[in-house]
Amino acid sequence: VIDNSGFCSRIEVKVNIVQFSLERNLLVVDDFAADDNPLGNPGWNNILGKGVLPNDTEHDAFWLSMVENLDGFDPALDMIATSQGSTIPLTKLAMYKSIIWSSYSSVDTRTANQLPELYRYILHRSSTGSGTVSGKVTPNLLALTMAAGGHILITGQHPVQNVIPRTAITPRFPFIFLYELEDLQTGTPDLDDPTGTADFAYRELCLETLDFALMTNRRIRYTGGLSPYYCQVSAAVRSQFGSLRDDTMREALPLDANFPTLRLRPECSAPGKAYDPAVKGLDVEVYNPQYFATFCQYVPVSPRSCFQPIYGLGNFDVNEPTYNQPVAFFTSAYADRVAEVPGAVAARSAVFGFAPVFFNPDDVRPAIEYIMFNEWKLPRKSTTASN
Repeated sequence: VIDNSGFCSRIEVKVNIVQFSLERNLLVVDDFAADDNPLGNPGWNNILGKGVLPNDTEHDAFWLSMVENLDGFDPALDMIATSQGSTIPLTKLAMYKSIIWSSYSSVDTRTANQLPELYRYILHRSSTGSGTVSGKVTPNLLALTMAAGGHILITGQHPVQNVIPRTAITPRFPFIFLYELEDLQTGTPDLDDPTGTADFAYRELCLETLDFALMTNRRIRYTGGLSPYYCQVSAAVRSQFGSLRDDTMREALPLDANFPTLRLRPECSAPGKAYDPAVKGLDVEVYNPQYFATFCQYVPVSPRSCFQPIYGLGNFDVNEPTYNQPVAFFTSAYADRVAEVPGAVAARSAVFGFAPVFFNPDDVRPAIEYIMFNEWKLPRKSTTASN
């Protein structure tokens, strides 16, 4: 390397080559952290638990039941749990044609063990509130997997918000992926400086905006008049916490005719349980909602064609702006990639902005199997071929 003064320096570049063998069909990643509560997690049926959260055994049993008709699935090899401080290497992900990643996270936190680190936003410049870009930069492993012809299904409570930078200021919503990923949370966005174009959420997942359906005594989203950048929405005011009128999730309504309606399971939604639909439901992510496209000058009126909704939010009040807005979707950003390995196919990836484990397994199984068998063309056990 010769600098502008003519001084010559030698550098050494090390290149790690990882082959995507895609030799196995499906990896299920348990990134749910169900038992991380220091007080313990009693699971669905303990009278003190009220169905707030399954324990790890119940969570794993749910996903094993979802893939029971998949030919060749070996839980000892094909189901892996994450933990704080550990890392699933790219070489492991590169073994699989398809990956289901089950995570669990709260709004504005990084409680999932590994998913945030796999597809978090990587700064592209140093003059931001997040500090200086230097040293080793970890590549986006899920983006590499999709580019190599692998397919992913990300599921969980708030799986996408993990890519949002964490600062002293809580991110405002709508979160506009094209402009806000480098902590530029104040003022009017520079339309000539779209920082998010190469980000996983924007490029691979095809997302424009992110919102939350969440029980609160505040408005559905910020409607103050401080700046047009807040994307004002003439929305109804939510009632006080505990009332019957709110926009949290009670069921998933199919926006794709190939999918069934999903209803909350009784272990968490029976009378007196944590998500009793007569009182409240789950808080979930809402993707590219049309109410922002109508009122926000920085949001495209129509989402890109690679964003293909699967489920809409089923809530108590059909007059809420969030009603039937997308909470799950296909992304066709890499749907044309076919790896040069036996059994590889071109297919879409998907995101469920809610944890399927909270819903009736008999409802969820056809949805997961549609993705595995119809979309990803994975092999079904011969004994269940007629189902």
